[in-house]
Amino acid sequence: AFSMQVQGIKRFILFPPSDAKYLYTFGETGTRSAVPHPDICAFKVDRDAFPLYSQASLHLADLRPGDVFFCPSDWWHTTVVVS
Repeated sequence: AFSMQVQGIKRFILFPPSDAKYLYTFGETGTRSAVPHPDICAFKVDRDAFPLYSQASLHLADLRPGDVFFCPSDWWHTTVVVS
């Protein structure tokens, strides 16, 4: 999927597909994570509740006005507005 930033800054937080085992997936298709979204965005995941999360390979991408971003298929991702 493509994302284009028009104004402000948006931060993409990404994990490769191979990290699904560290993200506590659930649901019929395993496409949801039990790790709370706000905790991931604030970089404050409870390591006692989710000990495997520390093994995940977190990648960041900040989009600024005029930037276009391509998120590869099957990559875990979330976004947060920076400004």
